[in-house]
Amino acid sequence: MISNILLMSRNSLLHAFGLGEEEARSMGGDAANRVRIVRALVVLGPRLRALLDQQLASAGLTAQQATLLTLARSNQPTLVQAARALATTRQNVKQIVDALVRKGFLRLEADPNDLRATRLVTTPKNDAYWAERDPRDHAEILKVLDGIDPKEAEVLYGLLSRVFEGAIQAAASTTDAPSARPKRAPAKKRR
Repeated sequence: MISNILLMSRNSLLHAFGLGEEEARSMGGDAANRVRIVRALVVLGPRLRALLDQQLASAGLTAQQATLLTLARSNQPTLVQAARALATTRQNVKQIVDALVRKGFLRLEADPNDLRATRLVTTPKNDAYWAERDPRDHAEILKVLDGIDPKEAEVLYGLLSRVFEGAIQAAASTTDAPSARPKRAPAKKRR
């Protein structure tokens, strides 16, 4: 099965994660296209992450670590803010932060306005590393988008921004909703 998937052409691989024609017809064209878009993005995410992991491997960094460094460089978030931005747990962010602190890319600083909060702050080593590396990385990333023209890129960015906002709103409504799990019946007492 896996070997068959690996042998698929790029288009048929993407199609395999789409919808069957009968299912698409029953949903209607617009709904089917929207489901296909979300599925395509879900398939694309890990591929892009793997590509970035390959590019960053020589520095001993991962795509997740680089994303956190980008966030820290521009916002100096707390651990909780970083976890929310990366859609992960505080514990996961803490592990990523610990690795980046050991590598010298990040330091933790107490927030002067809230001593309970710790801010993620990039180091001069981080700044020097990315100043040298960013132009090369940007050129590699641009290769992913070689097939679209500047106007399409502008439209795609706008559309993805709206999808991102929709995903944030959907996640918020899911977490705000009452639990979908049925409540357990109380355990019977043994006599």
